[in-house]
Amino acid sequence: MDHDGRLICAACLARVQAPAAGRRGALQRLFSAAGMAFAILLCWILFYMFGRLLMLAEPAHHSFDDHEQEQHH
Repeated sequence: MDHDGRLICAACLARVQAPAAGRRGALQRLFSAAGMAFAILLCWILFYMFGRLLMLAEPAHHSFDDHEQEQHH
């Protein structure tokens, strides 16, 4: 195979290009880990905000006391 004006066999070409693929793999793993951390953080924030919303809601909206009293009368 002709590569940059040189004749290189497939095995030698693979060996020359291997370090570049290794760096690309490490960068891909870094982005994957960062993406996973961002997704976990986003889920935690959304869960926290939903909990805060429930705490701000009036107790009558999520209370079963009224329902139980209606059944006894």
